[in-house]
Amino acid sequence: MKHCLVILSLLLAASYVKAQTTTQPLMKYQNKIIPKSIEKEALKALSFYPELKDTPIEFKFKKAIKKSTMQAQPTWASFFRSKEDRGYIILISEKFHIEEEEFDIHNVDEDVLIGWLGHELGHVMDYRERTNLGMILFGLKLIQCQILRAQDFQMLMKL
Repeated sequence: MKHCLVILSLLLAASYVKAQTTTQPLMKYQNKIIPKSIEKEALKALSFYPELKDTPIEFKFKKAIKKSTMQAQPTWASFFRSKEDRGYIILISEKFHIEEEEFDIHNVDEDVLIGWLGHELGHVMDYRERTNLGMILFGLKLIQCQILRAQDFQMLMKL
């Protein structure tokens, strides 16, 4: 049921993006590294975030990301710079699972991919406003939530 809701929300996001894309011009970027296979979708997603025009962002494929499809984070090289000078990387899992079925990112509908990339760019927007200490505290809270979720799952399995 949870996976169905995720898929439904992604399809709704994709249809919203599709409705909006006819009026959004593509911008030119000098500081983005984008694989050719997703360049069109990444540029479309970036067009919704003109504030990121000068922010260095690399889109990079990874064989698999544990429990995720994509992951936005500051680059290690830029983490200790001021928040204005940070660069970011968006890791994209080449293969992912939904309800135990494996999918290839290259076979995902264009509008869904634009929506997913836009979602990750929204995280970048959030991270840009956080200080280095704020980023560390945010990371620790995420780890704590993951530990609590795992403990809750284990407790449920014992019932």
